[in-house]
Amino acid sequence: MRKFILLAVSVLFFANICLAQDGSDSTKNEKKHSFAITGGYGKARKKDSVIKRYSFGFNYGTGFPFGNFHMGDQSKYPISRLNGKDTGHLGGYGQSGFHFEYYFAYRVYKCISIMASLSGNDIGYNINEVNAQYIQFFAPNTTVVTSGDSYYILQYLIGPDAELRIGKYFKIEAKALIGLMSANYPTLSYSGLPNGLPTALYSFPQGSGFSYNLGTGIKYIAAEGPVAVHVDVAYAGSTVNFSSYSMALYTPPTNNPATSNNYISSAVYNTPKSLSVSMFQFTLGLSVEL
Repeated sequence: MRKFILLAVSVLFFANICLAQDGSDSTKNEKKHSFAITGGYGKARKKDSVIKRYSFGFNYGTGFPFGNFHMGDQSKYPISRLNGKDTGHLGGYGQSGFHFEYYFAYRVYKCISIMASLSGNDIGYNINEVNAQYIQFFAPNTTVVTSGDSYYILQYLIGPDAELRIGKYFKIEAKALIGLMSANYPTLSYSGLPNGLPTALYSFPQGSGFSYNLGTGIKYIAAEGPVAVHVDVAYAGSTVNFSSYSMALYTPPTNNPATSNNYISSAVYNTPKSLSVSMFQFTLGLSVEL
């Protein structure tokens, strides 16, 4: 809540600056018109620029998980299923990965636009740390946890985007977007379990949750042209909820291919779990204004 209050104050601040700039520009234009007429030029000069209403663009960069999303917390699932601790929350084990964003904005005031954004992240999953923690409960080199998945996260967002000119070609940008986050949790495979236990494959359905994205950056426009370059940093956060998980059992690996990794059974457990997602996103992008 405090972040949203600070953001609202920031937007109002930008709006006030816009008003001040608009008033200043009007005064300057009046002076220019007066000088043009009294100086004998015969015509009043037109305004130097026209407000561009529409903009669209893209940003590419890297997402960096932090906090619970980055930590390998043994008190949370999946390790907590062995130590009897918190099984309602998922450990993050997130690693840095590719981030992208595509957006469209409509300017509703001189310095404020409404932005609609689709962004995504391909975030690595630190399965090596999961495995190192898991084998502490079993004899070394017998049990292995593997995964072929990463986090694939999408954000569908909308909200205000404000900008403030700080030079002839540069502007400061600030955005506050809210919406929906959709994410998976990587599938985990447990093999080499003691006493000839079957291989277990744990998987989760797609999860979702309320999401927000707060960002700022520098915008460069060459000679008031239609193309701008952006360098931005943003903070994205959400609590993603998973309604259930499933477990499938397979025969353990052996030297005989006919008896290895054969399907035995599966079950779905309607036990909800949640994942805290928090990331910093550093991007470079282009936009076009019309």
